[in-house]
Amino acid sequence: MRMHIGSSVAAEPFLAASYRGRHIAAFQNGRGWLAYLDRVMETGKVFATAQDATHWLQHRIDDPNFDSRPWLTRPLRSRAG
Repeated sequence: MRMHIGSSVAAEPFLAASYRGRHIAAFQNGRGWLAYLDRVMETGKVFATAQDATHWLQHRIDDPNFDSRPWLTRPLRSRAG
């Protein structure tokens, strides 16, 4: 797996890699780390670390029926709250 750690244009940390021919990435925002598979964000998932996000993505690629492992993710919260 190739891995690149750097900054996006908005100076937010990110991690991008290639896994089994698929593009995976994790981007940090104010709530945690967002996971992207083939440049499409996995909705409803916020991870504590970039490693949690990429680990989840790797399992999702290996097994499309992979259980989402709810203990790795944080629930999304409304900003209005």
